[in-house]
Amino acid sequence: MNTITITGNLGRSPVQFTYGENKFAVRLVVANTEDRGEKRERTSFVPVIAFGSLAQNILTALEKGDPVVVTGEWSVRSWKNDKDEWQERQQLVAQDIGLNLRFARVKATGSAEADPDAEQVAVLQDALPA
Repeated sequence: MNTITITGNLGRSPVQFTYGENKFAVRLVVANTEDRGEKRERTSFVPVIAFGSLAQNILTALEKGDPVVVTGEWSVRSWKNDKDEWQERQQLVAQDIGLNLRFARVKATGSAEADPDAEQVAVLQDALPA
């Protein structure tokens, strides 16, 4: 597996959705602006998806504008839509996400148990709606 890590700010608040048999996930966007001294170059927006207990924790802990660090696997999915046209979605499937402590201060209030669905993430992402 190729793991990548991105940093930036949440471009919008996380959006929750369900799929399959009451499975839970969230979509979010991480914005990162290249900063070269006083000149800001360009902003990239990276779509991110998270599943299970990670998704639930994201909903309660993060909101638009929060500085985050996201680690996960890059995913590219292709499919034909109702008009028989090919479409593609690229996104980072999050394995870990948290506040970037370089830019924010937090205090942990508890710990979560390991996500029992973590092994199914690769299989479940293929069942998601576009």
